[in-house]
Amino acid sequence: MISQSILPACAPFLALFITAGSVLGQGTAFTYQGRLTDGTNGLDGSYDLRFGVFNAPGGGGPAAAPITRRATEVHGGLFTATLDFGPEVFSGPELWLEISVRTNGVNDFTTLAPRQRLTPTPYAITAASLSGSLDPSQLSGPLPSAALAGEYAGPLSLLNESNHYAGDGSALQFGGGFGYCNLPCYWGLMGNSGTAPGLNFIGTTDNTPLEFRVNGQRALRLESTTNSNVVNIIGGSRANYVNTDTLGATIAGGGNPPQPNVVEANYGSVGGGIGNSILSEADFSTIGGGLGNTVKMTAIIATIAGGTAHTIGERAFDAVIGGGFLNTIGNGCQQATISGGGLNMINAGASWSTISGGWNNSIESNLDAGTIGGGVVNVIGSQSFWATISGGQGNRAAPGSRGGTVSGGLGNQVDGQYSSIAGGYSNLVTGSFAMVAGGQENAAADYSFAAGTRAKAIHDGSFVWASGNAHDYPSSTSNRVHFYAAGGLEVEYAGQDADGRGLKWLVLASQQPGRVINVFNGAYLSDGGAWTDSSDRNAKENFEPVNPAEILERVAALPLHSWSYRSESNSVRHLGPVAQDFHSAFGLGADDKHIAALDSSGVALAAIQGLQRELRAKQAEIDRLNQRLAAIERRVEELTH
Repeated sequence: MISQSILPACAPFLALFITAGSVLGQGTAFTYQGRLTDGTNGLDGSYDLRFGVFNAPGGGGPAAAPITRRATEVHGGLFTATLDFGPEVFSGPELWLEISVRTNGVNDFTTLAPRQRLTPTPYAITAASLSGSLDPSQLSGPLPSAALAGEYAGPLSLLNESNHYAGDGSALQFGGGFGYCNLPCYWGLMGNSGTAPGLNFIGTTDNTPLEFRVNGQRALRLESTTNSNVVNIIGGSRANYVNTDTLGATIAGGGNPPQPNVVEANYGSVGGGIGNSILSEADFSTIGGGLGNTVKMTAIIATIAGGTAHTIGERAFDAVIGGGFLNTIGNGCQQATISGGGLNMINAGASWSTISGGWNNSIESNLDAGTIGGGVVNVIGSQSFWATISGGQGNRAAPGSRGGTVSGGLGNQVDGQYSSIAGGYSNLVTGSFAMVAGGQENAAADYSFAAGTRAKAIHDGSFVWASGNAHDYPSSTSNRVHFYAAGGLEVEYAGQDADGRGLKWLVLASQQPGRVINVFNGAYLSDGGAWTDSSDRNAKENFEPVNPAEILERVAALPLHSWSYRSESNSVRHLGPVAQDFHSAFGLGADDKHIAALDSSGVALAAIQGLQRELRAKQAEIDRLNQRLAAIERRVEELTH
């Protein structure tokens, strides 16, 4: 009995009992008995056990493909397993047995240490006799035919000139019991003809695997399965293996003894590379190649095309990793995709999510259809369903930001539902249905818009644009448009000139000295608040004379009222005509709904001129009367003296 501590403290303890059958025709199987304990208590339950044979007590390489015994019953710590590593494993050199255990397919296998040295058994000692399977070195000299009876463990070499039996071979009996046959009953090395499908074939007629070797090493192994219509195909390194209870698995190549390719799932496929594994129940999954990639248990129809050290988690149905380095799709991520890049992660429960590439990007758990197009260190937080980060660096959709979008840039964050940041640097959306168009250090609340530099749309529904500012430019109230532009605001319209400028334009906060508002037609609002109309003679035509006296009469007849605008408080009073009366009296302006300030002042000037003419006529009449009066006074004075 071999008895030692196999696992670290507080882990199961394994005691080993090995019993070998007789070598007198009993075959290559042997019975393995062990005891699995936790401390001093024997365990009870069902465990998966994996057995491997190695050529060194530590490190080294496997001498044969490992054998997995699933759901092994353990009672009081005791269990029994029958192992058969084939006829060529125990050929003389010392070997060690390595055992791995897991809880009935729930966790990864834990390798127990140290390995156990395999020693001779009583039946093997009887090999000194010449009965049973014999080592060729035990035979020497001429032997009678009777001494050649029995089975031979290795090839039989005939030392006559051409190494052949005498005769026509009619007495030879071939495997399976059939005798001499007419040619062709074999496969020639120079090609074959006249063969019949189903009658002539290379292979076995029992459940013994068929191997093809190169340089003495296994290059291809075809294994039967529990389904007689399905075989497993194992190519590449002799260390590659498929579990004995797996159906339709394929390992096309690759692998090496320290890092074999492994398929434990039905219809799983590994194309090549080394250290790639498709674990149990990850049926129909594929690893194209690469290094150290893993499809975990129950990840049905998952695909890793290539690359290094990728992992697709449990229940990640139809998930795909295209390539790159150390990318991970977590448990339960159905139809999730990482196209490439490195250190990208789609966490558990983020189904239908995509990371197209980039480096160290992350889609956190419990959301659907999140997308990161690329870039570096971008994050979509948990519960952020349908959120998108197109690229850039250090961008984030905060947890719960459903439908949030960051198109790119650096250090931008959406923290609200269905909100967007187009790009830029260090922009922040703190509300839902909001947008930052770009720029730097802008912020937007619910239903608001911000763009430029340090524009802060901190009130709901506000629109803030800032440019040329040295400080934050915040909104002042909800549902208001705010502009700060150090160079003013220019609106151009009505077609373009050859330079692309508008034929008409209006400038607010004009850069022309003394003007606040400047208009293409020459009018402007002065810094002092006076509106100044354009009245350049060169801008006018169709001059006609006016009759000031007639204008004066019309002004005298024009109805004047004191009134209030309906849009103002009744306490606000105005004085003047209505546009209809003004237009009827003078025929001025574009319509009868408006009175231009220039027209009203023109009418006033004309009326003043008319009044001035009347005053002059009156004054002339007065002067004449004064002269007559003076003459009369002089005559009266003369008469009285």
